[in-house]
Amino acid sequence: LPFGGTVSVVTDVTQVKIDERDRERLERKLRDTGRMGAIGQLAGGIAHDFNNLLGAIIGFARFLEQDLPANSESQRYASRILDAGHRGRTLVSQILGYANARAVQRHPLDLRDAVAGNARLIRESLSGGAILTLEPGADTLPVLGNSGQIGQVVLNLCVNARDAFDSAGGTIA
Repeated sequence: LPFGGTVSVVTDVTQVKIDERDRERLERKLRDTGRMGAIGQLAGGIAHDFNNLLGAIIGFARFLEQDLPANSESQRYASRILDAGHRGRTLVSQILGYANARAVQRHPLDLRDAVAGNARLIRESLSGGAILTLEPGADTLPVLGNSGQIGQVVLNLCVNARDAFDSAGGTIA
């Protein structure tokens, strides 16, 4: 420079940095989506195989229930196996719905019936001195829902309540 000064060149790279950050964020999101898709496929495969096992369990439990003396304790046990098998099928259906990104089937039902239908499984799942009492009331409680999901929610709530008890146990009402 003829006068001994300084020349400065300034370039605003703000937009370049923003674009790089956005690109990196989108790449991470794409990788995460791919992982979730792989997990969904894996869950779907396992659920499908498990559903086949449940089919055999349900089928043989039906044979057993029919062959046992009516109203016997053994027949009640076979009935419980059937109930658990059907609940397992509902759970598998939910997993397959997640894996295939299907919406879970909902239909009108009475919330009292959905909870009462899961009461035996919930009672059997509770231990450690926890007692479940149900007082459903007289009025119907119509909802649009999935009985299996409602049962799972109530079971989770009851197990959480049981876990909150001290060693003496308690009542879940």
